[in-house]
Amino acid sequence: MSKNNLESFEYSSLLGKTIGDDYRIEKILGLGGMGAVFYAKQLSSWQDVALKVILPNKATDTTLVQRFLREARAGLLLSHPNIVKTYKYSKTADGLLFIVMEYVKGETLQNHLQAKGRLSLEKTLEFLKQLSNALETAHKHKVLHRDLKPENILIAKLENGLEIAKLTDFGIAKILSSEQGKTSTTILTGTGQVIGTPKYMSPEQLLGLATKHTTDIYSLGLIVYRMLTGSTPLEFEKKEGAIFKVTQDLAPISQKFSFLPIDFDPIFKKVLNRDSNARYQRAKDFFNDFAFVASKYPDLVIPPLNMYNNEEASITITPTVLQSKTD
Repeated sequence: MSKNNLESFEYSSLLGKTIGDDYRIEKILGLGGMGAVFYAKQLSSWQDVALKVILPNKATDTTLVQRFLREARAGLLLSHPNIVKTYKYSKTADGLLFIVMEYVKGETLQNHLQAKGRLSLEKTLEFLKQLSNALETAHKHKVLHRDLKPENILIAKLENGLEIAKLTDFGIAKILSSEQGKTSTTILTGTGQVIGTPKYMSPEQLLGLATKHTTDIYSLGLIVYRMLTGSTPLEFEKKEGAIFKVTQDLAPISQKFSFLPIDFDPIFKKVLNRDSNARYQRAKDFFNDFAFVASKYPDLVIPPLNMYNNEEASITITPTVLQSKTD
């Protein structure tokens, strides 16, 4: 039995069980690097919830547990309509760790984009507004997501038919805390090791350098680029693509996609600047500039995309361009 099949079998043994004396597990929603996510019922309120779970036999992995707890802590810090709510986290008597979260009925932005190809300018603007507001809240609370990508954004449809984007999965988030005037954080990645999805990483992440809030803003820029065009600026799979990304400037977006006005060029040049200090320093500013240009082209038509690539899977890489401590 393969590792994935074995883990799926192990987690499926929880179906129908009640954990934490209040959460009955109904079905598995997904299996990831940090455990499994289930749909469950809270028996005391009959509320639908999502449970992220780590089995007791995996709780011996200190780094995994620390990341799991850091995700729970980040979630409890943040309260925003465009961030998936975290209600509590706990540990059962037999050592099973779980986080109780808001259950969002919908799909990931990744699946949404795979089905749509490209989004309209209006829909892109709507999602950008929601995600930039979510990042503003996270950064205000000194939480850096560091793995912003379509797979970590959920799209839910409300009863009135409107769609809402919700940021989730703070598993490799960085929480900055102030202690006696000094900024500190826990180092959970090894020297020279980068964790995440290269397609949506900033140059500093690919180099293994320190990250800050502008890292998330860069990734948000890539997501908006993907929503409008159906691809990211560099659809690379190999190390050579990563090296290009950290050493070369990206081509203007209107040069690659003629249906987009040149007015969008300076916005994407700024949000995707290799120099983090030259980028937008606030997600809100990125949205405001994008919205201003979009308002000039109310009748802009984004042509449909017939063929598009699948999203790149998350991987762990060791950069060879520059050796440095990660944060």
